[in-house]
Amino acid sequence: MLGELGLFLLGVIFFDVDDEELKKRIRKRAIEEGRTDDQKAEVINRRIEEYVKKTLPLKEYYQGKKLWFTVDGNVSVEKVFSQVYTLINTLLKSNQLA
Repeated sequence: MLGELGLFLLGVIFFDVDDEELKKRIRKRAIEEGRTDDQKAEVINRRIEEYVKKTLPLKEYYQGKKLWFTVDGNVSVEKVFSQVYTLINTLLKSNQLA
C-alpha cells in the first residue's frame, strides 16, 4: 500500500513500558483530564489486553522484516526522546535520507 503511494517504511518504533507503569500513567492522565472511565482498574486492564492482542501480530510481522525497533519507555521523557532521535537518525542515514 505504501509503495503505491511512492512511500516506504524505515521502521516501526515500539515503546516498551511495563504494565504497572502504563496503569500508573493512564490513571494520572485520567485524573488530569477528568476521564472517569480510565480510573477504573477493569477498564485499564481491558485496554492493555486489547492493545497487546492487536500489537503482537504486528510485532512478529515487522520483526521478520527487520523493521521493528524497541525503545525503553520506562525512562524519563528526555531519555525516550533521545532514544527515538538516535534511532530515527540511524535509520535515515542507513537509507541515505539524512
